[in-house]
Amino acid sequence: MKNLLLAICLFASIGAIAQDTTKVANAINNGNRQPIYIVDGVKTDSAKAMSINPKDIERMDVVKDASATALYGKEGTNGVILITTKAGSKKNQPVYIIDGVKADVAKFKALNPDDIESVNISKDASEAALHSTEGKNGVVTVITKAAAKKAKEKSKN
Repeated sequence: MKNLLLAICLFASIGAIAQDTTKVANAINNGNRQPIYIVDGVKTDSAKAMSINPKDIERMDVVKDASATALYGKEGTNGVILITTKAGSKKNQPVYIIDGVKADVAKFKALNPDDIESVNISKDASEAALHSTEGKNGVVTVITKAAAKKAKEKSKN
């Protein structure tokens, strides 16, 4: 009786493992589920993105679900891989400030437009002075609705 019970448990375990392995293999082999790749703000194919030397990458971000679709439309359905190279990060980028905190272009692009209260774009000498040499290409200041609400509540107290 013990041997029969042991054999049933063993077959059940093998069946579960085989089923999980099949699911993983199907997910890997499904060619329609590729994300899009954006390198330094330019859409590229996966081969070019994967050929970048890891030492040249300053930052990688993954955008998925509704954010990816909102930013890149139907192409973003399977996600977006944002790669910023060290060379690309220094190209005429403005400084991004989101709710008082310095951010990169990927975080700026990942913002949901419906969550934004206001945007201020400035490219004058005073901004460059405030943000050192980084501000020479301008400053984009974003206040989200959540931060505006917090500031309003704080000012009431």
